[in-house]
Order: sequence, then C-alpha cells, then structure tokens
Amino acid sequence: MGVGAVVLLGADLLGFDTKGNGHAIVANGNPDTADHTAIYVPGTTSRLEGAGGDIGRMTRVWAEAHAMDQSQSVSTITWIGYDAPQNIAPEAMDDHWAYDGAPKLNRFLDGLQTAQGGPDASHTTVIGHSYGSTTVGAASMAQGGMSADDIVVAGSPGMLVGHANDLDVGKDHVWSEAATSDPVPAGGKVARLGGEKWDVETWNGIPFNAGYVQVIPSDEAFGAHRMDVDTSGHSDYWNENSQSPKNQAAVVVGRYDRVEEDD
Repeated sequence: MGVGAVVLLGADLLGFDTKGNGHAIVANGNPDTADHTAIYVPGTTSRLEGAGGDIGRMTRVWAEAHAMDQSQSVSTITWIGYDAPQNIAPEAMDDHWAYDGAPKLNRFLDGLQTAQGGPDASHTTVIGHSYGSTTVGAASMAQGGMSADDIVVAGSPGMLVGHANDLDVGKDHVWSEAATSDPVPAGGKVARLGGEKWDVETWNGIPFNAGYVQVIPSDEAFGAHRMDVDTSGHSDYWNENSQSPKNQAAVVVGRYDRVEEDD
C-alpha cells in the first residue's frame, strides 16, 4: 500500500514503534483506495499496550459504515500516533499533550491524502474520543491545514476553541456525542480544555451566570451537531447494537440524513 502498510491479522499496520507509550496505526479496509476514510484518535490512557480495544471500536464503525452503504468502500484507521496523557490528574488537565500531538496527526493526514491521490479522492472523517478530541481540536484550529471533511467527537472534555466554526471544517461538519452520565465533558470545563465564549449558563432553563464561560462540543452554544446517544458513561459509545456507532458511521459515509440528532 502507498502508506507502507503490511498485513497484520486481517488488518493493515501503517505504523508502529515502542517509543514513549508506544504507538500503532492500524487500518480496517484499504485506506489508499477507500471512498470514505475515518481516522480515530483515542484519549487518556491510550497506548500501544491497550491498542486492541481501540482497534475493536473502529472495527465496529467499519462494520456499521459498510452495512450502511455497500456500494462504496470504507477504511477506518486507529491512530495511536501521539503520547496521550496516562492519568486524569494531573496529566489530562494539561493541554500540552494535545498541542504536541496535533502536528503528528496533521502530518499523518497529509500523507494519507497524498497516498490516496489528493483531497477529492476520499471523504475523510476524524473521530476523537475523550482527550483525543482535544488533540483533534489543536490540529484543526481554523488553519485550513487539517486534511479532513468531518470531525466527530465522543465524550469530549473540550477542543480548545469556543465554537465549531473555529475548526477548519466549519460547524456544519462538526458532530458531538456525549452521554448524560459521562463525567468527562464537565471535567474538561474544570480543566479549561474548552474555549471561552461570552454566554449565559443555565440550570434547568434558569440563567445563573453570565460572562466568559468554558464551552465544549456537547454545549448547544458550541454550535456542533449534537447526536443522539443511547449509551452511558465514558467508554460505551461503541457498544454493539447501539445508536452511537451508527451515528458515527453515517457521518463517515456522508449519509448525514441518517444521523439521529439530539432534540
């Protein structure tokens, strides 16, 4: 393959090393020729040792996407290509992991796009989970430099910007999933991993604070598409037979009409 893959257990290994926390880049399907490509960026505690779980998540998205549109080819890529924070406090409270990882993500996306034949060769979606979404945000800060068409985030603690339009794909192509029982989005506000925006905070519809507040993708004020979530907690967004991976798959294959959005 053009990006130097070798066959590994039915998947393609695009990159591997044992530096730092260890890194692996693994693809389901052929990314060089795929009509639709999704790149998954995991978050806190992700490392080479636990790659199997992350690859399993993207295998599920691949299966859902393939079932949704069998007329076009799909590749999903698990990108453990940066050193993620390995604990919630103090590491995941710091944004330097995201800023350090962002150039690596952009270089990979650029190389993938070149291997595919240019920006129009494949519809590309970047999926960020947890702190991985913060890294995606750092890579896509209205620079016109991230080689992607859509961004999906799940359980995001913040993307370092205050509005979806601050990301270079534009707000119509930013999609957010957040379970009501997921504590990470609220924790991200405490860690100030979102962006500041003048707004009025409410509780049960009652305003209680006005000023520059932390805004994250699951907030209505962020301006992203807020997708329906039928899972709980922080790690279940890829549960089998749930709506959450189906929504991700719909974005991956560009079937935005199939996305179920939160009312």
